[in-house]
Amino acid sequence: REIVDTSASLKLTKLFTRWSLMRR
Repeated sequence: REIVDTSASLKLTKLFTRWSLMRR
């Protein structure tokens, strides 16, 4: 379960970063 949580967190972080860059 921990691994899945980490994967989801990483994916969310990547998505947020991409969104921030696009917003810029």
